[in-house]
Parts: sequence; structure tokens; C-alpha cells
Amino acid sequence: MFVLTDLDHLFNWSMFPLWLEIVGFVIEGIGLYILCLATLQNAYASKVLDIREGQKLTDTRLYAHVCHPFYSGALEMMLGIPLGLGSW
Repeated sequence: MFVLTDLDHLFNWSMFPLWLEIVGFVIEGIGLYILCLATLQNAYASKVLDIREGQKLTDTRLYAHVCHPFYSGALEMMLGIPLGLGSW
């Protein structure tokens, strides 16, 4: 996805309205915000599955609405990046 999007942006293969690119960057920004917020709200967030003694399940704030906010934020970023770069 990133390679084709970058090549499309570099060689101007797609004609894309500016307002849609702006919408894409907004969507990407929201996704990044969700990723950062999920990291701040979960003290046990880690790249590796590591269960510590006394660790509790986080089910408040963002985690009360979405089971995996990291995936939700990453999905929004994946949708926003091609739009922001003007690529179909």
C-alpha cells in the first residue's frame, strides 16, 4: 500500500481534489491520536505479550468502547494515508 501510494503521489497518476486530501490527513491524524491515547491509557501496553503479577484488565475510557484501540487507530491511519497523498 505504501509503495503504490508513494509512487502515485510522485508521478501524479491520480487526479485528486484538494479537499479530499485534507480529509485524508484529518482521518490519519485521528488514527494517530487514537494510537497515542490508547498507549497513555494502558499502562501495560507492550509490543510483546507479557503478563505481570497484579496486572489488571483495562476496561475504562477508550478501552470501554473499543476492545483493541491500537488496531482501530492503525486502520484509520491506513485509510487516511492514501487519501492524504492523493492516491486512489
